[in-house]
Amino acid sequence: MSLLLICRPLFRLLIAYFYSVLCQFILGYTPLDISFCNYFSDSLDVHSGSSVHSNSINSVNAPIPEDAPLPNEQPPHNAIPLDVVDQFRMLNFDMELELFARIRLLENRLIEGLPPQMNLGEYEALVREFLDNTLTINHYYNTILTELYDITIMELKANSLDQLFNLLMSETPARLTQILSESPFPERAIRTEALEFITDQLTIFNLSDPGTRFEKAVLEHTLRYWLQDLQQNGHRSAFYLHFVEHFTGKNL
Repeated sequence: MSLLLICRPLFRLLIAYFYSVLCQFILGYTPLDISFCNYFSDSLDVHSGSSVHSNSINSVNAPIPEDAPLPNEQPPHNAIPLDVVDQFRMLNFDMELELFARIRLLENRLIEGLPPQMNLGEYEALVREFLDNTLTINHYYNTILTELYDITIMELKANSLDQLFNLLMSETPARLTQILSESPFPERAIRTEALEFITDQLTIFNLSDPGTRFEKAVLEHTLRYWLQDLQQNGHRSAFYLHFVEHFTGKNL
């Protein structure tokens, strides 16, 4: 009787194993989890590397669609982070708009030599290239400040040139005729000689090519002073009278 009690669990286990082999052979199933055999046994569960549900049919996950991203994987992002210089340029976009607007206005005045590039749009393209080639924020900031300063100087020269031309042309007919008759320059050269006169005056004061910040400030202040003198004093302006001497050849 005791022998029958001992062999009974082994006999049930043998039947379960035979059943699993038969199922695998007939239906092509994978071998059953060892815990399945425990169902037929009165003994304690047999420990294995897999859990009871790990190999069962009910625990199989649904298939993942081919176009779905893999678990824990973010979809690709094609945005390229902006360079710090480009970000700084975006923050100072208004400064660039002002700069290029002033360049276009100056070019549209069609003053020979202001800016020095002759073809329309050439100076603007050159300035854009300078800004595009900046490597650091400090480099960009210094470049745009330099370009803003340069356009300011050219505008002051252009305004002074226009004042000299308008004052000369507003002389009385007798006075204008006398000046033109005494001048070694042709009438069509009035504006050209006005710019040449301004350039010569800056050279006399060593301001034609300022290098330091102080020299640049002196150049701008000098041009503003001459322009103010022309606007306020007109034909009695010292700067205008000096130009008349230049145009008539008296100070050559």
